[in-house]
Amino acid sequence: MLKFDAEYDVVTAGLGTAGAIAALVAGEAGLSVCGVERLNICGGTATAGGVHSYYYGLDGGRFEEVDRMAREWEKDFTESREFHYDAKGIALEQSLLAAGVEILYESTVVEVHRGGDGKSVRGVTVNTPAGLRRLGCRVLIDATGDGEVCAAAGAAFRLGRPSDGKCQPYSSIRVIRHGDTARCINFDAGYVKCNDAADMTRAIIHSNALHAAEKSDLYFITRLPGLREGRLIDCEECLTAENLLLSGRATPNKILAYGYANFDSHSQDWALTEQVNRDLVVVSSLWGKLFLVPITLEMLLVKGFDNLLVVGRALSVDHMTASLLRMQPCMQKSAEIAARAAIHSLRKGIPLRTVNREKLAAELLESGCLNTILPDCSFAADEAELRAMMGSDKPGEAIFLTGRNLSRYRPFLLELLESGDPCAVPHSALALGLGGDTAG
Repeated sequence: MLKFDAEYDVVTAGLGTAGAIAALVAGEAGLSVCGVERLNICGGTATAGGVHSYYYGLDGGRFEEVDRMAREWEKDFTESREFHYDAKGIALEQSLLAAGVEILYESTVVEVHRGGDGKSVRGVTVNTPAGLRRLGCRVLIDATGDGEVCAAAGAAFRLGRPSDGKCQPYSSIRVIRHGDTARCINFDAGYVKCNDAADMTRAIIHSNALHAAEKSDLYFITRLPGLREGRLIDCEECLTAENLLLSGRATPNKILAYGYANFDSHSQDWALTEQVNRDLVVVSSLWGKLFLVPITLEMLLVKGFDNLLVVGRALSVDHMTASLLRMQPCMQKSAEIAARAAIHSLRKGIPLRTVNREKLAAELLESGCLNTILPDCSFAADEAELRAMMGSDKPGEAIFLTGRNLSRYRPFLLELLESGDPCAVPHSALALGLGGDTAG
C-alpha cells in the first residue's frame, strides 16, 4: 500500500491567480493545506505574468483584501495601475503563511494517485528541489491553469477549437517604466500547444525575443507566456456559447459567481472559429459586447471523480466561452467557490456533489464573491430600438438578435429591406443572411 510523506485536507496544484485564493480560503477555515507551485512566487499571471490591473471582471471576494494589502505596500515599489505585481506576490505569500498553508515552490505534481474505486484521488507525487515527496489529500484542487493534474488523473478534456484544435492565441508581456509608474505591454504572439513542453519552450523564446528590439526602459520580460486557454476539463456541467447566447437560462444549476468580459478570442483567423463566434464577431461586429457568465459548482466538479476540483482557466466550458473566463477576478472567484465547497464537504463528511448549494451561495454572498448588483448585458429587444440600430452605424446587436431569431423578426427585416434606407437595407440583408434566408 502506498505510503505518503505527509497528509493534508487539501492539496492545491498551482498557487497562481486561482490556486493561491483557493489555498488561502481553505487554510483560513482551519483545513490543513499544501500549495504546490512551479515558480518561486504566488499569483501567476498577476505577479510573474506582470498583468497588474483588471481589464474586466466583477469585484468582490477574498481577493479584494489581498489587493488592498498590495496597494498599501505600493509605496515601497514602483507605482502601477492597480496593484504592484511584486507587492501582490508578497501579500499572497504572507497571507498564505499566516493561514498555515505549506508552500512548496519550484515544485510540480508529476503523478496523481487514485483510490481503488477509481473515483477518488488519494494523493500526488511532487517533484521538489529536495526530491520527490508523496502527499496524501482528501480533496485535490487543480489550479495549474492548463488542467495538467486532471489530465494526469485520467479526466477527459477538450482542447482548442473544433476546426483544428488550436487554443486562443497566447500573449507575451513586458513590463516597462512609464514616467513614474510601471506599465505592462502585451501583444498576441501566435498559437502554442499548452500540452507540449517543447512547443511551450519555443513559444517563450520566440515571443521574448520580439521584445528585445523595443526601445524602452525595460524592467523585465515576464516569465509566463500569457495563455488564455488550456485544457477545458470535462466536469458535471459544460457551459457552451450557444447556451449562453441563445437560451433564456444559461444553466439549470445554482449560480455561485459571475464572470464578466467580452468574447475577445484574439483570433487571427476568425473564419476557422465556431459558427456562433463568426456570427457574433464578424457578421455582427460585436467583438466588444460584454457578457455575464454564470459559474456553478458543477463547472468545477470533475466528471468521474469524487474529490477532484478544477479552477481557473480550465473550467468546464467550450472553446468560445473560454475567452469570457480569462479575467483574473473570475478565476479568483472560481477558486473561492471550490475552497468553500471543500470546507463544507470535509467538515460535514459528505461528498462534494452533495454540498448544500444554498448555504454555499449564502457564504459567497457574504464574502462578496457572488455579486447581487450586475451590469445589464441583455440585447435590446424593443422594435423601435432595433429599428434605430438598423438605421445607424452600430447595428450589431440588432443584426445578431434578429438574424438568430428569424421566425420572429423576418417580417420586420423584410420591411427594412424594402425601405430604401442606406443603412437599414444592408443591415437587414445581413441579418436575413445570418438566418439563412435567401431574401438577404
